[in-house]
Amino acid sequence: MELISITLPFFLVVALGAYAARSGLVSIEGAKGLNVFVFYFGLPALFIRSLGQRDIVREFQWGYFTGYLLGCCTISLVAITMERRWRRGTFADAAMYAQATTLPNINFLALPILTSAFGDGAIIPLTLSIFAERLILLPILLLLLEYGRASHATLSMTGAGVDQSPGRRLRGC
Repeated sequence: MELISITLPFFLVVALGAYAARSGLVSIEGAKGLNVFVFYFGLPALFIRSLGQRDIVREFQWGYFTGYLLGCCTISLVAITMERRWRRGTFADAAMYAQATTLPNINFLALPILTSAFGDGAIIPLTLSIFAERLILLPILLLLLEYGRASHATLSMTGAGVDQSPGRRLRGC
C-alpha cells in the first residue's frame, strides 16, 4: 500500500497532463515549454540541492556504477542484435532501438519516485545511473547511430557527427 501512496500522485499528474493535452487545455508548444523548463531548470535544481548535501566523491559506489553500465551495455547489445537479425533493420535503426531500450526515463519518473520512497539515500545511485548513461553510454550510442547513418564512413570518421547536442542530432533522424 505504501508503494501505491508514493507512485499514485506521479501517475495522476501524468494522466492529468495527457488529459490536458488531448482536450486542448495545453497546446503542443505549451507542453514543449513546460518540458524544457522541467528538464533544464527544475530537475537540475533538484539535483543540485540534493547533491549539495552529499559528498559524491566519498560516496561514489564503483560496484553499482560498473554493474549499471555493464547492464546497460548488455541490453544495448541485445537490442542491436534483435533489430539487425530479427527485424532486419539498418544499423542506424539498431542504434536507435538500443538507445530506446537502454536509456530509461530516470530523470522524470525515477528521481521523484525514488527520493519519495527512499529519501536522500536514492540520490547517489540515481546520480551514478545518470552519469553512466549520459557520459558514457549515450555518446557511444550516438557514435553508432552516426556510423549507421553514414554511407561510406569509418567509425573514426563519424566522431565529427557527434559534436552537436544529442537533442539536435536525434531530431534529425
